[in-house]
Amino acid sequence: MTLLFSNRWLWIQRGLTALAAALAAASVVFWVLQILALPTPTREVRWVDTAPAQQAYPLSQALGANKAASVEVAPDPGLTLLAVIAQAGHRGAALIAAAGQKPQTHQVGDEVQAGRFLVEVGLRSAGLGPTAQGPVTEVLTIPVPALPSAP
Repeated sequence: MTLLFSNRWLWIQRGLTALAAALAAASVVFWVLQILALPTPTREVRWVDTAPAQQAYPLSQALGANKAASVEVAPDPGLTLLAVIAQAGHRGAALIAAAGQKPQTHQVGDEVQAGRFLVEVGLRSAGLGPTAQGPVTEVLTIPVPALPSAP
């Protein structure tokens, strides 16, 4: 037994070498797993800056639809879009003020006025339609503030 531990420095050297080899192997395993890791699935965010009817018009015309088939309603001047919170999927909320009333928050699917539902929210817009599921018939936008003029 004394012969086994007689060369003490040799065993320290072997132990440190084994420790370094284990750390190197662990590092290789870690980086291989990082490189081969599958990306986590993300939810699709749909930003609507223009009305879907405007987006689909060239496609529907190419498929043979009439120009008169697309019906667009001018936005009601009595409604003002003040703020938008767009979330993943088709969720989100909009702060809409009706003429003569204080602003109210509406989530997608809520009725804003009689027969007008909040269908979609975008980066600076909100789409309204006759039903909670769509289609969007009018788009309210948040006006972009004007930049101050240089002196």
